[in-house]
Amino acid sequence: MLRCCHLAGREVPLAATRIYELSFFTGFGVSATVYWALNRCFPVVGAVYTFEELDVSGYDESRTDGSRTSTKDAASEIVNE
Repeated sequence: MLRCCHLAGREVPLAATRIYELSFFTGFGVSATVYWALNRCFPVVGAVYTFEELDVSGYDESRTDGSRTSTKDAASEIVNE
């Protein structure tokens, strides 16, 4: 059954009414698509193409010789070198 809504004396198609009812979700989808497309066309300076996870929690940091030290100690060693 095709149903139309009346707004200011004019008939509004059912599809337009449904899109209006779901405007938050359609707006989010359109915005996400535009954001993605613009970032693909005009990439941000310094952006990388592959994700590399780094541990920057500040707890222990592994050394190449197998011993462990805190990040604070490692930073002070770099400054003192």
